Amino acid sequence: MSAFSLFTSICPPQNPDVLSYLRECLGSWKTAGFDIVAVNGPTECAAMEPLKLPVTWHRLPRDGKPLIGNILAAIRSRPVGFAGIINADCQLIAYPDLAENLARNLSGRAAFAHRFDSDNGALKPMLWGFDAFFFDTTLLSSSDLGFAIGDPWWDIWFPMSFEIAGVPIETIDTPLVIHRIHPIRWNWLRWIANGNQFWAWLQEHQTTPLFGKIEPAWREQRRLSRVGRTSPGGSCHPCLRRIAFDAASVLNRHGENRRTWPQLRTFAPMVSPAS
Repeated sequence: MSAFSLFTSICPPQNPDVLSYLRECLGSWKTAGFDIVAVNGPTECAAMEPLKLPVTWHRLPRDGKPLIGNILAAIRSRPVGFAGIINADCQLIAYPDLAENLARNLSGRAAFAHRFDSDNGALKPMLWGFDAFFFDTTLLSSSDLGFAIGDPWWDIWFPMSFEIAGVPIETIDTPLVIHRIHPIRWNWLRWIANGNQFWAWLQEHQTTPLFGKIEPAWREQRRLSRVGRTSPGGSCHPCLRRIAFDAASVLNRHGENRRTWPQLRTFAPMVSPAS
């Protein structure tokens, strides 16, 4: 067993192309030196076991998208010093000894990686959110705010929860995660609801640098947006958009917690995944 495990949740592939891409993603994690644990409900586990994917199944008692709390509990149940959470549709660039090099630098710390969206070979960095999270397992949050993996705002709350706890955090500048684009499946009503849930949590932690960036007139409001039309141009209050932007800015702040992690890219190309 590796000292570093990646945790994810896998949606059962609906066609051969999706299955092939899933195998590419999981294969890139194994090549990087990670063990893989998939957190899924019993029906999904039973449906995917015949596919012989390179994962260990962590069965939940119920079906449905797992909460982040379910994944954190799965991490705590395993004797690993370092762990990561990653979306199942992301590939890792084939840097030599990636898991080992990450572990060597993560004691008492957490690090997060943006993805690069791939569109017919063209790569575009997606800087206002995170798709891969790596951390010392002694530092895990005891809460999940009810967010599930893939929900809007969970990828902002999760790294922010480390910072609020006083954990040194870093954003990995070195290109690391490749994601094949697909139609957007966001629900803007969910984005607004989760944004307000994040806002309520943030009001309990007013010492964070993020709270200091918020307009004074907003700070006492219980909700920053009213649910209206489901389009991004509907009645979405600008406060939530601004907080999402400011949160990403705090987590990416000018060089203070960014590293290019040159040890990850030794002997490897910068952007193109190995064939």
